[in-house]
Amino acid sequence: MNSYSILFGSLLITAVGAILRYGVSASADGVDLQNIGLIVMIVGIIGVVIGIIAAFSSRKSTTVVSDGVGVSERVDTHRGGGPLV
Repeated sequence: MNSYSILFGSLLITAVGAILRYGVSASADGVDLQNIGLIVMIVGIIGVVIGIIAAFSSRKSTTVVSDGVGVSERVDTHRGGGPLV
């Protein structure tokens, strides 16, 4: 699973939480849908932050090969700090 799918899923979870928080006025015994919506929104926002961190800390590798001379050069770039824990 790549970081962009995590980011998209988290945005979807945040939208569902916002709908529960601000768009639903129904109530059930012992269940407060507005508070559940708030909790779902918070979880979604945490997922968005994790997705952004994962997207910007991914490793990229580029290989450049020169024709005719046989010189090859490999450039490895790494954005961000250490691994995401």
